[in-house]
Amino acid sequence: MSVYLLLGSSGLAAAQGRPVSYSKVNAEYQMLFRLADANQDGRLSLSEARARIPRLLKEFSDLDADGDGTLSRSEYATYVHSRYRLLGTKAT
Repeated sequence: MSVYLLLGSSGLAAAQGRPVSYSKVNAEYQMLFRLADANQDGRLSLSEARARIPRLLKEFSDLDADGDGTLSRSEYATYVHSRYRLLGTKAT
C-alpha cells in the first residue's frame, strides 16, 4: 500500500487561502511518518521512503544529516518545517 498525502486537510486549507496551524501540519506529517515506517524502528529507510513517500526521495540525502542512510524523526522534522514554509506560513 502506498501512502500519497499532500498535507491532508492542511493542504486543502492552504490551497483555499485559509490559515494553517503548524501543530496540525506536524500532526499530519507525523502520522505519515508512522505509516511509512514499515518496520516501526522509528527511522525511515530509503526503501520505506521510496515505497510510501516518493516525493521525499529528491531531498532524502540532504535531510539525512548524519549520513546513516535513514531519516530520524528529528531529520524528518526538518522536512516538515520546509513543507510548512512552502504553505506560505511561518513555523512557530
